[in-house]
Amino acid sequence: MLIKLLSILVIMPMIVSDFRYRYISLHWLIAFTLTALYLRCCACELYPALFNIGVNVLITLFMLLGTGLYFRIRYGGRGIRFRDCIGTGDLLFLFSITLLFEPETFLSFLVISLLFSLAWHYISVRISGRDKTIPLVATIGVCYLVYSLIENTLWSINQ
Repeated sequence: MLIKLLSILVIMPMIVSDFRYRYISLHWLIAFTLTALYLRCCACELYPALFNIGVNVLITLFMLLGTGLYFRIRYGGRGIRFRDCIGTGDLLFLFSITLLFEPETFLSFLVISLLFSLAWHYISVRISGRDKTIPLVATIGVCYLVYSLIENTLWSINQ
């Protein structure tokens, strides 16, 4: 339970930094990744943990390849590249968060958090009138905070 709280505390500075500056500090990302890895190894034995991580990484790669293919078809050679649309910190965070979930839960979490990210982008563009980038780490991080709060609340109620 204490290490779960640590993962929440470590993700908070990344959320604030991404919302404010669209920048993710490498030391916070490494701390979050190590915390997530420790949580996954505590949740189950080594081989099931490695299997879950592998499946989640494949899900993430499939999603990224699909997005890259969409950009290739949609924009062709008109100067919009995939790497201009998603930052390195976003990619590393996506792979870090794969460590925290079982595959079924991860797929649901990923879909919900990406839909939340799109809704956030739509609302922020409507309010400001300017096209902004999506703070992906921040929006997915907020979804993780909500997920952790719900999971811990339900877990403590069931105990």
